[in-house]
Amino acid sequence: MDLLKHGSLLAGRYRIGKRLGAGGTSEVYLADAAEGNGQPARQVAVKVLRPDRALSSESVARFQREARVVSQLRHPNLLEVFDFGEDQGRWYLVMERLEGIELTEAIELKGTYDLDEAASILDAVLSALDSTHSYGLVHRDVKPSNIFLARTVAGEILVKLVDFGIVQEVASGNVHLTETGFLVGTPGYVSPEQARGATIDARSDLYSLGCVMFEMLAGRPPYINPSPIKLLQEHVFAPVPSPRDFKLDLKYADQADAFLARALAKSPGDRYSSAEEMRTALAKMVASLGGPHESAPITLPPNSIGHSFGDNSPHLRHASRRATAKVAKAIESSKPPFVRLAMVAAASAILAAGLMHFLR
Repeated sequence: MDLLKHGSLLAGRYRIGKRLGAGGTSEVYLADAAEGNGQPARQVAVKVLRPDRALSSESVARFQREARVVSQLRHPNLLEVFDFGEDQGRWYLVMERLEGIELTEAIELKGTYDLDEAASILDAVLSALDSTHSYGLVHRDVKPSNIFLARTVAGEILVKLVDFGIVQEVASGNVHLTETGFLVGTPGYVSPEQARGATIDARSDLYSLGCVMFEMLAGRPPYINPSPIKLLQEHVFAPVPSPRDFKLDLKYADQADAFLARALAKSPGDRYSSAEEMRTALAKMVASLGGPHESAPITLPPNSIGHSFGDNSPHLRHASRRATAKVAKAIESSKPPFVRLAMVAAASAILAAGLMHFLR
């Protein structure tokens, strides 16, 4: 059941439309914002904290922190927040409406990126991080699913860094565990110091972005392990791999290796000292490639289907597809051909049924 009724009015000025998506702590709705003075209403996205989460002081504090932090940031590559507050016990955050796809989906559809096009996306994220860090903030969860490729009215692609729910103020004591004791961040992209629960600064975000760059070039993150604990240990102790280990025909592999060796250095002191320095090094690397690489356009994969930011139905579709592929791989070679085919079909039907149940 939706938290907000279609057509209802939130905070006296946001006319609620369809629900775009739902997560563990909040739901996102399309809404029309009344502008006043005879101006036509503009479409926005409204994020609302779930009532059960509103009873948790930790969840409310995180929601308020995200709203407060993002509302003070102004940068073309950061998600813009227009308003936030509380209305009849419902905490809400009003954001710009974005149409496009997450980088996660783009990588899945595209496979891998060429170095110059990857650099165009990374440059935009570094610009956003530079602005964020200038406020004394660390994002702490830089990953492909928090990088949104938004299509503008003019048809161009604008990169947006999103989800500041676990942002940390560097001067606030650097608490890296939630009250429930879970590591803050995503294991596949956390820095070694973040994995250890040590003090972090802006260079932790740069490491995470290095992991994103690696995935764009290789089609997978630098470290993969089904055990979260072992995955964190690999970030701390394992040698930095090369994207060419997983993409043999990678162009300009030497330049990519040199750049990533510093971005993914285990010690923060061996990394780029700031987003600005990393951005400058990225530009120099691209310029060294020769040819028209300086302004590689950012494009969406031709087979992508755009959606609003906050719409999690694409996640479910892709999760179902990946799960079906894993089932098929597990069954492979273990049964006669006709049995394998039947089992894969059955598994696909079960996963599809579960997906449709979730979406209802």
